[in-house]
Amino acid sequence: MSDDAFREAALGFLDAARAISDKKKEDYDSGGVEIEDYWLYGYKSLMTYIWNKTLRARSLLDGGGKANFESLEDTVIDAINYWSFLGAFLKLRDQTMKPVPRSMYPIGNEDTETFKRKLNELFKAWKARRGGEL
Repeated sequence: MSDDAFREAALGFLDAARAISDKKKEDYDSGGVEIEDYWLYGYKSLMTYIWNKTLRARSLLDGGGKANFESLEDTVIDAINYWSFLGAFLKLRDQTMKPVPRSMYPIGNEDTETFKRKLNELFKAWKARRGGEL
C-alpha cells in the first residue's frame, strides 16, 4: 500500500464523517434540544460514547468484521465524529457550553463508592428482570 493510497483512504473517512455529521445534525437539532443537552456529564459522556464505539469496533474485528446493522466502517466514522465533538467541547466549553449543576445529575452526585453501589444495584435489578440471564 502506498502512502498516497493510505492518505486518500484516511481522508475519505474524514469526508464521510463530515457528511454523516451534517445529516445527523438535522435529526438531532430539533425540538429545542441544544447540543450540550446530549452530554449530561460533559466530557465524561463523550468519552463514554467513544469507549462504546471502541468496544463495537473490537467486537466486529474479533468477530471477523461481520455485522447485521452498523458496519465497522460506520463505527469508525461515528468514533471520528465523537472525537471531534470532544475536541470542540474542550475547546469551547468555557466560552459557550452551559455547565450542568451536579444536583441535576441522575446518579453520580455522590462519592465513588456510593456510585458503584448504586450502579451494582441497578445491574442486579436488570439481571433479575431478565431471569438471571445477561
